[in-house]
Amino acid sequence: MFRHLATTFLDAVYPPACLICDVQLPEGPREHMICPSCSASLKDDPHAACPRCCSTIGAGIEVSKGCVRCQETTFKFTSAFRLGIYDGRLRDAILRMKYSQGDTLAETLGLVWVEHQRDLFNRLNPDLILPVPLHFWRRLRRGYNQAQSLAEMIARRLSRPCRPRWLRRIRDTPLQSMQSATARRQNVIGAFALSPWAQVKDSRVLLIDDVLTTGATADAVAGVLIHAGAAQVDVAVLAHR
Repeated sequence: MFRHLATTFLDAVYPPACLICDVQLPEGPREHMICPSCSASLKDDPHAACPRCCSTIGAGIEVSKGCVRCQETTFKFTSAFRLGIYDGRLRDAILRMKYSQGDTLAETLGLVWVEHQRDLFNRLNPDLILPVPLHFWRRLRRGYNQAQSLAEMIARRLSRPCRPRWLRRIRDTPLQSMQSATARRQNVIGAFALSPWAQVKDSRVLLIDDVLTTGATADAVAGVLIHAGAAQVDVAVLAHR
């Protein structure tokens, strides 16, 4: 009761604002700190997506072997899906998650995401959920790993184990966003490793990240997992860029 009164008092003195657009949140019960407009925008992906690389495709196009962007590319992960495209409010949210609001926003995005696409997550039936890791120095500078916060929220909501320490980024590679498509694959060769105590043999692994562009990072991580005996690796990302 005291906690409820304290929260009510603080809300009155400092009205809570949306973590994405800063507009004051409406009064009344709420599940998260995102306004209805931003929440609706995050979940509004009007385009079909390739089930291999998350690229936007036209309606009715045959993609069982991939779309025009990825059908000549071999991935070590089996499938990939996205919440939306890297644009609008979703882009704003991802940028804020990385550089401003931190893990509170990441956890909130994870909650919105898993509740909106719960059927897709459940259909994959993962034994284990892992986030794409950050290198130690980058994590130290940022203060947290956004993919880990996303993965932990998704795992809690799905009642699946999440093991953020099982994967390591052992090379501090240049930012993928600054590389060409070819350089991206070269950039992440040998960049990831499993921790000695990790146990992924025969497991169906769901890999979580914020953005996928060419799939090079996810492919490099999936290769490490498959080499260690994982039965299958699928990828879920907030946005395709």
